[in-house]
Amino acid sequence: MKIVIISDLHLRAKEPLDSVHREWRLEEKLGVLKLAVKETLDQGAMLIIAGDIFDSREPPEWLKLKFWEVLAPLFQSVHHSIYILLGNHDSNLEHHAFESSQFLTDSLTQNIFVISQPEIIMTKLAELFLVPYLTQDRLKQAIEEYLSTIKTDSRRRILVGHFDLDGAVMGPAQIPIKAKLHPTDLMGFDAVILGHIHKAQSGNFSNGVWIFIGSPVYQDFGELQDPEKSFVVLEVSEDDLTLTTIPTDVTPLAELEIQETDEDLDEEMLEQVNHCAIKVVFSGSESFLKSTKVVEFRQEFQAMEAGGKFLKVLFDTKCTDRQLPEATESSSTIEEEMIRLCKERDSEQYMN
Repeated sequence: MKIVIISDLHLRAKEPLDSVHREWRLEEKLGVLKLAVKETLDQGAMLIIAGDIFDSREPPEWLKLKFWEVLAPLFQSVHHSIYILLGNHDSNLEHHAFESSQFLTDSLTQNIFVISQPEIIMTKLAELFLVPYLTQDRLKQAIEEYLSTIKTDSRRRILVGHFDLDGAVMGPAQIPIKAKLHPTDLMGFDAVILGHIHKAQSGNFSNGVWIFIGSPVYQDFGELQDPEKSFVVLEVSEDDLTLTTIPTDVTPLAELEIQETDEDLDEEMLEQVNHCAIKVVFSGSESFLKSTKVVEFRQEFQAMEAGGKFLKVLFDTKCTDRQLPEATESSSTIEEEMIRLCKERDSEQYMN
């Protein structure tokens, strides 16, 4: 028995890195999903999407259509069941991204299942417990109830879910969710395979293993040092569980920081991020950020982008000498404080 598991594609209607001329970022994400579908067909496997296939619970219909078009080769196949777990981005526990697609999952296909509540899937070799994004209390209750009712037999107990875990390392731009467990809460499972955290990683608990499969694409500019991006194929046999990673060969996202003291661009650093999409952060005083030096650096990067060295270049700034206004009396209103700051600014301009 084989299961293809993919998670956290975060399909968006408007990708920040796309341009009016080419939606390369969306194309790349859909290409990864096509690879997972091909692997499902080739392996004779079931497909599980472990949450956050969309970045919003209300994606436009055209984006959902693109998603279903990729999955279409699996429709009406008795050999390939598709389980779509809801994540914290494509669900708010009341509404989710697949509600308007109910006609498709109910009428046109017989093998697609949108998982909005915990569900047990029985197979000959394994018992799968599918857990979508839930509140903290409901998550813990669902796990405890399941573990209290399992029977002793030869089946493997495998949890596939979308939640956080103590001890796991989040990406630089990820925000923790309240749905979080400790590895000791999972004792009784042979394997726990999770979506939500974008960095692939694993650990052990009692006689089992927990695995965050990670996003199969780069989701943030701080992920360049992460393990290779991939999705996974889980093979269940009578004797063992085997997890195989399928590399996705996607465009890395890299962040470069240019300091005020830098006179020239570091050629070695530039080679390390060749053919990446990059974010250049200029860090220094306010005068530096407004200087012609920064303008010249920007022009250099734009020329390299035009020449094909980088797929995309974005710019950002970090001011190191900007200070917050001094604290005022608590009786001051926001309006009074704004007037005070404006008067100070006008007075300084007059004196200069």
